[in-house]
Order: sequence, then C-alpha cells, then structure tokens
Amino acid sequence: MKKVLLGKSGIEVSALCLGTDLYGSKRDQATSFQLLDFFRGAGGTFVDGPDVVDGNLVTGRAWPDHPQWFRQFMEQLRRTAPVG
Repeated sequence: MKKVLLGKSGIEVSALCLGTDLYGSKRDQATSFQLLDFFRGAGGTFVDGPDVVDGNLVTGRAWPDHPQWFRQFMEQLRRTAPVG
C-alpha cells in the first residue's frame, strides 16, 4: 500500500485510513479483528478511532467519543494507579 507523510509530522502512514466507527456497535469482535488483520496485511497503518493512548496520555476527538474515551481513561488509570 502506498505510504504518505501525515501532515507536517514527518510520520509515514498508509495512504488509506481505516474508519472504525462501526466496530463494536455494528460489527462483532471477531469480524472487527478480521477486518483489522486484513487491513494490516494489505500494508495499512493508519486507523481512525475514538481515542488515542500514548503512554499515560489518553485523548479523544470530540464529545460524541466521550464514552469510549472514558473507558480507555479508566483502563489506563487502573494500570498506572491501582487502588487497593
């Protein structure tokens, strides 16, 4: 798959971005993973999702993504600052 630079970041990504807005809501887990595996096998490296986890930083795109962002945030919090 063709690679391109992501804006001015210097990061090289696949020219196609896989949108995953239906994964989990309209696609079951097995189908979602099959589609992701197919995309990766074709050379895809650019996947759009509702949140980004980078080390201890968890970010989201906008308020509609808040439920998914909060789940990722809590999962990260449990790993880095366990209670009990």
